[in-house]
This record gives sequence, structure tokens and C-alpha cells, in this order.
Amino acid sequence: MKLKCVVLLTIFLSSVLLSKNLSLLERFDPECRELLDVEISGNLMIIPGNLEGVEFYDISNPSQPVQIQNYRIPQFPHNFYAAASSDYCYISSRESGIAILDISNPGNAYKVGAFQWSEGVTYEGLHIQGDTLAVTIHEAGILFLDVTNPVSPIVISQLQSDNAWTVKLHGNIAYVADGEDGILIVDISDLSNPIIIGEHSTTGTTRDLALDGDFLYVAVGSGGVNLFDVSDPENVQLLDVYDTSGLANAVGISNGKVVVSDWIDLKILQWNGAELELVGFKSTGKRTMSNHAVGDIIYSAEWRFLQVFEFGEIDAPDLDLSTYEITFPQLEVGENDTSWLTFTNNGLEQLEINSSFFTHTDFSMANEPDVIESGESVVMDVIYTKSGENASGTLRIFSNDPDESQINCLTVGNYEGANEGEVAADFELNVVANGEGTFRLSDHLGKIVIIAFFAPG
Repeated sequence: MKLKCVVLLTIFLSSVLLSKNLSLLERFDPECRELLDVEISGNLMIIPGNLEGVEFYDISNPSQPVQIQNYRIPQFPHNFYAAASSDYCYISSRESGIAILDISNPGNAYKVGAFQWSEGVTYEGLHIQGDTLAVTIHEAGILFLDVTNPVSPIVISQLQSDNAWTVKLHGNIAYVADGEDGILIVDISDLSNPIIIGEHSTTGTTRDLALDGDFLYVAVGSGGVNLFDVSDPENVQLLDVYDTSGLANAVGISNGKVVVSDWIDLKILQWNGAELELVGFKSTGKRTMSNHAVGDIIYSAEWRFLQVFEFGEIDAPDLDLSTYEITFPQLEVGENDTSWLTFTNNGLEQLEINSSFFTHTDFSMANEPDVIESGESVVMDVIYTKSGENASGTLRIFSNDPDESQINCLTVGNYEGANEGEVAADFELNVVANGEGTFRLSDHLGKIVIIAFFAPG
């Protein structure tokens, strides 16, 4: 059997939903790479990178972050998640353990210690409350550490679970994202003896949590966002499921709304008493992995870039693209293929397209508009005609959008390898980690699927 493998799904938004939206304030290209987390402690923002260290920013003026240091942690080449309190920061580094940094002088942060509990353990999400640091360690569950002496954590207890990704502490309760098994609610009134008092399944693999009062928002990958009422921790109630149609990696809270890092965009959702509704949106196309908000200012970690947005009314024009990369399948010389690209004006004034052009002559576009009214979308045909060369170029669009007067969309044709839109053969493989049984591609039609293959060296 052959099937189409879906790699990108696009949401079309109405002007009714987008009375407010996200304006781009800043874009940073930090030294560190593969950004997976945003941590804020007072006026300090911490951005760990899987490669090239950790970045520190002064956000005393939230809308204008100032980059103050890149720090490469000795013996910790890969950095994933951060938790900070007062003068100390803890950075998880998967198999390497946890690095402990002194951040009392953010311009001169430095390593003062490290924590390694057991060989073969993978350290993931962190959360700190008072003198307690909780650490998720996947199949080994959750560790609760006493950090009264910040540079010498002491293990208080371990709670077993199947695949713990992250944890949030709130008073005497810990909420755990437990991968395929959903969420766990844990009584930690006696930290030496944490007790699971509730469990709830989710619509996907639970990756991240955000708590806002009695509401627990859960990012569940291709399953979107689940909202739970946790006013009674022993009787948690599912209120709604919002299918984001992307890959919900992380959730954060902004003035009573939830910010969703959804792989190719940021979404702002709000509970209206009956359901979650979309109230803001910004297409990024940049692997949106995590976020953190200060009021209406939202910091978005996007694998390579850090972008700063403000949520609110946009009186000016605001251009969003449905995708920032168009890839065509392999063709014979002289053949052509057509894809589509949607321009949407999410602002409140008329958008004017001043000019646009492709940097490679194998690409052309039909139906390009001169103007787009507020709340309207226009779908354009992008045509690739294969010449004798590999085609990799850019569509450059210039408009009267004040915060993004130039937007670029990558165009790729005749790429030798797997291409978007090509027919994929069905397959079934054994699951060897983070689950059990087998994975069959045809069981996931219509979903974004990311598969990691590893081979012993």
C-alpha cells in the first residue's frame, strides 16, 4: 500500500477570531543553537541551547531584551531546560546530568557545581519551588531534590512513572507530563513519600504543562492542547480539547490566555467558559519549540531564532504566510508542478504588496494581489518548472506591514531526497523507546509525524 505522508497542515483564520494578534518586536540570532526552552527569573531571561551554550538577556524592559552573555558550560556541551531561583540556575543536559550556575551577576554567570544521580538516566524538565527542585527523568520517573544548599542538591525521593517529560509544582501538588500515559497528579505534602492521587489520559503524548489558577493546560503534540479543571486535584476534569493542527510542543501563560508553541506558528487560546477559542496567531515557520510571557510580551524560542512578540490590537496591516518553505517533488526537465501559498492580512488596515520576486528563475507565481483587505486571505499558485539545475531560491515579498516589511519564503525544487508531497510506502517498525508495540505509518494519516531513527555507531 502507498499513501501520502502529511508534513504540513495550515489553519485558515477569520477576522472575527483575530481581533487581536501578535506584532513582531525583535528577532535575535543567538550564538547558541537548537533552542528548546525559555526561563525567566525576575529581570533575567535564560535561553539554553542544545549547541553552543546558554544565553542570558536583561528584560527589565520586557519589550526590548538586551543580550548580555553567552556561556559555554564546561563538561556540558548540550543544554535543554532551565529552572532558576534567586542567584542560581539549574540546566538539564540529558545523560550529562544537571549543571548548576551562579547567576548573581548575569553578565558573568559561571558553573559552580553539577548533579548526577545515576548512570543511564536522562534528565529532562525542571521546576523549582522554594528549596525543592523537581526533575523529570523519563522512564525513571521524577526526582525531588532539596536545594537548601543550591550547589549541593540532596535527593529527597524518587517517584516512579512511565515516561516523565516535565513537572510543575504548586503548593502540595506536583503535576507531571507523563508522555503517552497523560498526566499524573502527585501529593507532595510529604516530599519523602510522594503519592500519586490522580491520573488522566490525554489526546496525545504529553510534553508540557502550564498552570493558571485552577486551569491546567497540557501540550500533547499532534493531539493539540488539553484543558483540565484541577480545582479538586483528586477529581481532575477535562474541559476541552483544541486541535492546533500543528505539533504542540509547549504552553505558557499570558494574562489569562495560553500561548502554544505549535511548531510552525504561535497560537493564543482563551477559555471562554464553554470552550477554548483562538484569539491570536503568528505564523513563524521556524520550528517554534517553547515560549514564556511577561504580560502581553511573548518570547518565542524557535530552534535557531529567538523572537519577541506583543499580543494586542494591530491597527496597521499585518502579513502572515501559510508556510515559509515550499518544496516540490522531483520532476523531469521541462515538467512543472504547482503548489499554493496563502497571504493573510491579520491587521486592521489594508495591506499593500509593493513588490515580490523569486531569486531563482525556475519559480513563478500566479494570482498575486496588489492589496489585501483586513481579515482577508488570498491563495496564490506557486509554479516550479524544472530546468537542468537544482533549484533552491527565495520568494521575497515587500509590503507596508510595519513590523515585517520584507518576508522571505524558501522555495526548493528537484531536491535529491525525501520531498514534501511524494508518495511514501507504508511500513511498520518495533517501538524501542518511549512506548511499546509497533509503529505503522498508515495509522497516522492526516497527522504531522516526526520519526527519529538511531543506529549504533
